[in-house]
Amino acid sequence: MIRMATEDDLAAIMRIENESFSAPRWTEENYRSMIFRGEAKVYPLIGVAEIENGIAGFIAAHVLSGEECHLESIAVAAAFQRRGIARALVQWLLTQAGPVPCLLEVRESNEPALALYRGLGFSSIGRRKNYYTHPTEDALVLRTLP
Repeated sequence: MIRMATEDDLAAIMRIENESFSAPRWTEENYRSMIFRGEAKVYPLIGVAEIENGIAGFIAAHVLSGEECHLESIAVAAAFQRRGIARALVQWLLTQAGPVPCLLEVRESNEPALALYRGLGFSSIGRRKNYYTHPTEDALVLRTLP
């Protein structure tokens, strides 16, 4: 089940974040601020995949109301990978964001993620040089149409 994250989910989100990325960019405070969102033209969305009474993965994005969505982070705990959870999280985000284009950056070498995003209708529109660290690597910028 995919649902909006709550403050009670923060410990699990941070565990998955730290386990999933060589250089986590987000802090617990970053995620906390996304959970307590107000009504604004740009608003955060953070969802969690709840399986077996725990959090199996999460997705975080910012939505510019009526214009576009920017997927900021997505991760699935190692024990729950290869079960379609990442796909379900992205589909949830696209539904929550509404009929707007969605953008994201992904490591150029991350073939599983690229296959997932392309399978969901994302196309490459550019590159960000040296976007990632640990190791340094370019990001491909992908976009989907509404």
